[in-house]
Amino acid sequence: MIKPLPAFVLIAGIFTCCTRERNASPPGIPAIPARVRPAVTAADTTLVAILPFDDDDPWIDVTGKPTTLAGQELLETDRLLRQAIAQYNPGQEKEWAEISKKYPNDTFNRDRFVINLPRYKRQYMPYLNPKGEKEVWINCFCRFQGQDWRKSPVFVLDGGNCYFNLKVNLSRGTYYDLMVNGSA
Repeated sequence: MIKPLPAFVLIAGIFTCCTRERNASPPGIPAIPARVRPAVTAADTTLVAILPFDDDDPWIDVTGKPTTLAGQELLETDRLLRQAIAQYNPGQEKEWAEISKKYPNDTFNRDRFVINLPRYKRQYMPYLNPKGEKEVWINCFCRFQGQDWRKSPVFVLDGGNCYFNLKVNLSRGTYYDLMVNGSA
C-alpha cells in the first residue's frame, strides 16, 4: 500500500516549484534582476547590442523618435540584414574572382570583398520614422578598439567591409541605405 506524503512535503514542493523565477539563469551564471533584464530575449548579446535612439549624432543619418524592439522584431531585423548581405555578396564574389584572375601572382583575401556575418558584431538602434513606421539602424563591424560597443556606436574612417551599416523598415519588411566603408 502506498503511504500518502505528509502535507508539509507537498506544500514545500509546490512553494519551491512555483516561486522559482521563470527566466532563471543556468547554474553558475548570476541571474539578471527583472528590472534590468532587457525585454528582448532573441538577441545574442555577444554579437548584438541594442542602443538607444540618438538623432543628434552627426554620423547617424536618421530622423525619428525612440522605440523598442520585441523578440519577433529582432528576428525580422536579422532576416532583413541577412537578405541585404545575400544581395550584396554576389557582386563582391564576382569582383574578387575578376581581380584574382587579373593578378594571379597576388593573393587577395576573399574576406576583404564579401561580408561573412558571423564575424561581425552588430548595433541595433530602433526608432519610429516620421511616418510612424518602425525602423532599425544597424551598424556592423568586425573589429574595434577602445570603446564599449554595447553602449555607443562604433565609427571609423575607411576600414573596408569590416564596417558597414544599413537601415531596415520593419513595418514594410524592407532594407535600404546599405553603406560599406571604403579602403584607403
